[in-house]
Amino acid sequence: MIYNCVIIDDEALARDLIVGHLSHFEEMKVIATCSSAIEARQIDFSIVDLLFLDIEMPILKGTDFFAHL
Repeated sequence: MIYNCVIIDDEALARDLIVGHLSHFEEMKVIATCSSAIEARQIDFSIVDLLFLDIEMPILKGTDFFAHL
């Protein structure tokens, strides 16, 4: 089974590290990376299986973003 993953983090290094770790698993497919929760609003989350979400981000916190999903 393939798991569609989305990474939302305002730090590029954090996003790159998560992508790098997930690349070791064939069943994990990163379908999007976003630098803000605002940017992530355009994603169709009905196809997302796993979300890596930073909590402390400028403008819109991860917890607030998740509450509106």
